[in-house]
Amino acid sequence: MTNHSCGGKTCAFCRALDRHWEKRSGDVRIKPDEQLVKRSWEVQSANQLEFTKASLASRNLEEMEVYVLLDKLTGLYNSRSLERELRQEVQRAQRTKKPLTLCMIAIKGLDDYSKTNGSLAGDSLLALVASTLKRTIREIDIGCKYSSERFAVILPETNQDGAHIAAARYRRTIYASLSNAYGTNHPFTVSIALASYPVNARKAEELLDQASKALSYTMLQDGSFIGQAAAVV
Repeated sequence: MTNHSCGGKTCAFCRALDRHWEKRSGDVRIKPDEQLVKRSWEVQSANQLEFTKASLASRNLEEMEVYVLLDKLTGLYNSRSLERELRQEVQRAQRTKKPLTLCMIAIKGLDDYSKTNGSLAGDSLLALVASTLKRTIREIDIGCKYSSERFAVILPETNQDGAHIAAARYRRTIYASLSNAYGTNHPFTVSIALASYPVNARKAEELLDQASKALSYTMLQDGSFIGQAAAVV
């Protein structure tokens, strides 16, 4: 038997030694050549080192992918990923002949709140909106952090009517979360605009432009925007 931690049962080092034990009588054994022991240990150590390197490389690659694709604070896709995912979904919609809608959400007052109360308070507000959005969207929908005050959701296989229903739900849920956290007299306004394929645009860049412009138009008293794309009321 060996004093190694695996008890002589699992690792290549111990298996190599066991193959070279020679029984004399009963449980009495003699050890193999010292060079064999040394070589077996070197092989085992080298294998373990390569495994460790591979594990670290895999973990670092995953961390890099997360860093590149996701917004660090909210855990949602970042603006670059939004553009990539939207292009892919538009291509898929073209192949399947199914609709697609981009939903753009603006939290008016978020920047002012961060300037007044500090970046940590602003980060907490962003995290609240992001977590609420994650709970509200479907599994097939793609949530993104687009800019300092804007979020976006890609809704595959969803026409304007279906997107209106979903967007109204987003607006109610986010507004309720803000009210619970900051009181009913909070200074934030939740506004949403929609742009659909193929009704409003046929390219990803055009959908982004339509939805962004819609949020830049005059805001109604109830907080929704009127724009070139559909407005949520």
